[in-house]
This record gives sequence, structure tokens and C-alpha cells, in this order.
Amino acid sequence: MPVEVVSEKLGHATPAFTLTQYRHILPEERREYALSLADLTGTNRAKA
Repeated sequence: MPVEVVSEKLGHATPAFTLTQYRHILPEERREYALSLADLTGTNRAKA
């Protein structure tokens, strides 16, 4: 969901405010996405 939509739903004045408030969440989400992408591309397979 785009940050603009989240910002509006939370009643924040700007998306920048939303990002400032929740930026601590983003690093973990990035790691989870990277792991999922590796799984999808098959680059996370163990060597036999």
C-alpha cells in the first residue's frame, strides 16, 4: 500500500510525517522482502 494512502487513512498531514513516525519498521520490511526475492529467484538454495 502506498505511503500516501496510509498517511491519509491515519489522518496524518503529510506522507513525510508518516514515514518519520514509522521509519523504524522499514529496515525489517526491506530484509523480509530481500529474503522473499531470493527465495523466488532460487538464489537462496543450498548447494548440494
